[in-house]
Amino acid sequence: MSFPALLRPLVPLLSFGALLLPGPSYAQSVPGFAVSQYATVTDPVMLSFGPDGSLYVGRDPAAGGSATPVLVSKVGPGGAPVTSLGNVSTSDPDTVLLDVEGTISGVPGTLLVSGLLTSGAVGHLSGIRPDGTVVTLYAQADWANIVEMKFDNNGRFLFTAVESRSIWSSTGGTPTVLATLPGSAYPTYFTVAPDNRIAVGSSDGVVRIYNANGTLANASFVSFASLAGLEYGKGGAFGNDLYAIDASAGTLVRVNAAGVKTTIGTGFATGNATKDLAFGPSGDLFVSVNTIDRVLRIAAPWTNLGFALAGSQGLPQMAPAGGAGPGAVTTFPLSQAAQSSFGALVLGVTRVDVPLFGGVLVPNTDVLLPYATTAGGTASPSVLWPLALPAGIPIHAQAWTFDPAAVEGISASNASRTISR
Repeated sequence: MSFPALLRPLVPLLSFGALLLPGPSYAQSVPGFAVSQYATVTDPVMLSFGPDGSLYVGRDPAAGGSATPVLVSKVGPGGAPVTSLGNVSTSDPDTVLLDVEGTISGVPGTLLVSGLLTSGAVGHLSGIRPDGTVVTLYAQADWANIVEMKFDNNGRFLFTAVESRSIWSSTGGTPTVLATLPGSAYPTYFTVAPDNRIAVGSSDGVVRIYNANGTLANASFVSFASLAGLEYGKGGAFGNDLYAIDASAGTLVRVNAAGVKTTIGTGFATGNATKDLAFGPSGDLFVSVNTIDRVLRIAAPWTNLGFALAGSQGLPQMAPAGGAGPGAVTTFPLSQAAQSSFGALVLGVTRVDVPLFGGVLVPNTDVLLPYATTAGGTASPSVLWPLALPAGIPIHAQAWTFDPAAVEGISASNASRTISR
């Protein structure tokens, strides 16, 4: 592809909508973010991401809970394909966790699966090997019903269990109790902070903070009437605050370091319908909704994908401002580009990652918007999105500028991605 081809006349923006398939609308609203359907998954419960972006999903055919033996699911990076895992069904496989290093399972890439055995008296921790074979790793009445499992930032295995009212841990041997909740409260969802402290939800509505060694750091950090997921942000647009679904109000809540709650989203399913939260490798937030067989994605307006190609002022930077929606305006401020030059903003509904001029063209060339840079190497092209733009459509953007100092005479900004809303 030659660069002059990138500067062909701009496709009218109204035609951009014609390239897009109609998308669904969602009751969930998270202002400043885009909510879309990521995947259709049967009876989804707990979520666990692999390092390659694959999503592993626990399953329960009854939103209120059951011990029915079923297969768990795997969702490929990007939301497809959705496949079932295991050569046999596992009893009550609500909770899943990918054992990347094989710390607990002994075989790297084994999916840990837990829940009640059909007897209801003994809990099991099973492993689904990479070849699909299901093996029992532990069976213990002390933790007959595991609620959630995670690895901390040092690779230690942690889980919460109802019957023992405890948090358990293991570095490869038989799990032992790390901490027991006070009174009659039992633990439910939990998450691990960047400093390895553990935030634990409980049956009494209180979220407590425990140090990595199991000592209690904060006995009443924050309270919820009912939880349906608890996770720390992974940076980016969500930052590093604590996030939770309030299952009684159907809201997405952010909790800062002081324990102050802020509602940032509404319209989520209440009661037993919403099951878990998980941050993906890209920093987006995912929500499982058991009653409608759906995993939702909550995405920042624009995600930085990288792939900038250096020119005369280093790596050009583009930081889009404004989400993509019917009648909305998005500005694409560009800096550190070639001075007093010209180029094209490329917009595409698909990502192609084509090698070009020593760099990578990330978006497909569905829409091209010419721009001129200032004497300081800046530009601010903008897009008025058509009123017919449907929700849930991925949009990719990248700016390419003539630059004599670039490896082949053309530099490129970082690419960015958003979901229309």
